[in-house]
Amino acid sequence: MAVDSILDGDGIRTITINRPPANAINYDMMRAIIQAFNEASEDWNTKVVVFDSNNERFFSGGMEIKHPRPSIDTLPPGVPHPGSYMGREVFRAIYDCGAPVIAKVRGMAVGAGFLYACLADFTIASETAKFGQFEIKVEAVGGAGILRRMMSEQAMRYLTWTAALVPVSELVALGAGIRVVPDERLDEEVLEVARLLSSRRPRVTRHTKTSFNQVERLGALDAYAFEQMHSQILSGELRS
Repeated sequence: MAVDSILDGDGIRTITINRPPANAINYDMMRAIIQAFNEASEDWNTKVVVFDSNNERFFSGGMEIKHPRPSIDTLPPGVPHPGSYMGREVFRAIYDCGAPVIAKVRGMAVGAGFLYACLADFTIASETAKFGQFEIKVEAVGGAGILRRMMSEQAMRYLTWTAALVPVSELVALGAGIRVVPDERLDEEVLEVARLLSSRRPRVTRHTKTSFNQVERLGALDAYAFEQMHSQILSGELRS
């Protein structure tokens, strides 16, 4: 299986990408990731998602560029390029997942793999993890808006134009909000945080997640007004 999805008794769903040797992303994997995240979003027994890799050296090596494209007959009408369409759908499934998503990164996360970590609600990485945005190497344009979720404008431009593979410590120095832990503590740290999130009432975490996504592009006061609306919804539920 390119992607495994397992729900434990605490409501922690672990979605693991599993495609040796480098977890390169092909069309079958994209379909499987979309299915796994949509299932997690629709399942209210899923209280938190851990987005993991079974590979010590790679979270993901990015898109497998040479993989055969799916038949145009399998795509919605008017879609000119299967990679563009399916890539967007994967990003949307991760970002829009109703449950909080923790990216658990060890090894290298490059290209689309880096963007997957940016689209998670937050990332916990081992101290030897490395990240890189390599689209410019294949003369492609994309990912700036997603990278901005994790870092400043200038950091995004530096990483995009240099296509540098940087250690997570440098990424944090560039402003990325990543929690970094020793390699041997990564599993324990992620599980501890996941259990904390799974202990919350699912309606509270899911309202919070929806609110976060909606206010991300709003000004401070408009964002707070939207958050108040969700608080009032929750308050009404608690009184009923």
